[in-house]
Amino acid sequence: MHPFLQFPQLFFLAPGYVPVLLRFAAGGVFAGAAYAVYKHRATAKQTSLPIVGVQPWAVGFVIGVYSVIALSLVLGYYAQYGALLGALAAFKELFWGKRMQPLFPISRTSALLLMVICLALIFMGAGAFAFDQQL
Repeated sequence: MHPFLQFPQLFFLAPGYVPVLLRFAAGGVFAGAAYAVYKHRATAKQTSLPIVGVQPWAVGFVIGVYSVIALSLVLGYYAQYGALLGALAAFKELFWGKRMQPLFPISRTSALLLMVICLALIFMGAGAFAFDQQL
């Protein structure tokens, strides 16, 4: 017997509800990242950016972007666009996460997994309870 057929009643989740679980997981990570940047905003304001140097407005910008991504994914409103922005943010954290830890509080492993989840949401769709159209 195939191991995935042990619980066939669980397959009712597959078509529409699995992306919802992925959206909630990714949205929760981005909401936690926004809160972590907000919590350590005093040290994050002193972080030097690669081209422009120390810019205090970068903290508010990062918090705003993470919050928009989190709300988009959790609420399902333009979730695929939020997932695209989330994949770009996670890709950015893969390269700059070590250098600018206060602005990018997610570890590299978590950023890689988050990028894969967001890319899966782009290609699979937002799932049930989403208010957007397919890309």
